[in-house]
Amino acid sequence: MNDAVIMIIADSAKRAAEGYLGFEEIAGAVFREARKAWLTTDEEMHFKGGIAALLVLYRDDEEMTERLHKELQSLQNLSAAMSGVPVNFDHIIESDFEPLGLMKLWGDSGQPAKENGDET
Repeated sequence: MNDAVIMIIADSAKRAAEGYLGFEEIAGAVFREARKAWLTTDEEMHFKGGIAALLVLYRDDEEMTERLHKELQSLQNLSAAMSGVPVNFDHIIESDFEPLGLMKLWGDSGQPAKENGDET
């Protein structure tokens, strides 16, 4: 059931990206839509649905797909370390790795939208 819920969220979220340009705008739109999913109240499922939508949207872009996978692996390793599993970060983090900021984008997607350039 969980995989089906994630894919339903992903399908809805990827449609929300239409009309947006640039990764940050697309990810923001995808994550905002994923947060609205009524099928579950589990925020982790919403996040996974948003990630699945991004992977589908960027499936033809090898570089972006690789960056997404690397960042997801880093997040999994961080989660493991926080759970007490020993992780050798020196071994797994590549020196040229430039994170996309998925967790920041996810966090920002839960903030009220700024309208008309209002920065307050």
